[in-house]
Amino acid sequence: ANTIFLVGHNMAETQTVLWTRILDRRHGSNPPKLVVVDPRRTPTAVEADVHLAPRLGTNVALLNGLLHLIIASGQLDQAFIAAHTVGFEALTEMVSKWTPDRTAEVTGIPEARLLEAATILGSAPSLVSTVLQGVYQSNQATAAAVQVNNLHLIRGLIGKPGATVFQM
Repeated sequence: ANTIFLVGHNMAETQTVLWTRILDRRHGSNPPKLVVVDPRRTPTAVEADVHLAPRLGTNVALLNGLLHLIIASGQLDQAFIAAHTVGFEALTEMVSKWTPDRTAEVTGIPEARLLEAATILGSAPSLVSTVLQGVYQSNQATAAAVQVNNLHLIRGLIGKPGATVFQM
């Protein structure tokens, strides 16, 4: 994968062998971009190209805002959406309410950082995302996990080399 998205997953302290493999890639030639969602400044977050530190309980708002930005920018795989998904119009309508200013206000993440993360995630030719306890032990855990899946679905980044979601 050329981009890795860790959502509520402090891999440096929970999966150290896997983290070592990511660090090898990050410090080698052609390193993958790394976007980390964690309210804390963990060793994983320190390594990130973009660290998104949302207020507690705002994971869904953050993910809705990122989806809004990616959809608004047109960085979609329309053929994949048509062939493999249902409800795209409803998703688009729902996340349209999560403008950058509203998302920033609710999550506490500056708009510029939201845009930076959405640009990386929206332009990634391959993307591996992981979701772990920071999502599962928080408010609206299922909804947040689903939005990570939706990110992959709208980008057509499932079932392709270097592209998947690990709901760990």
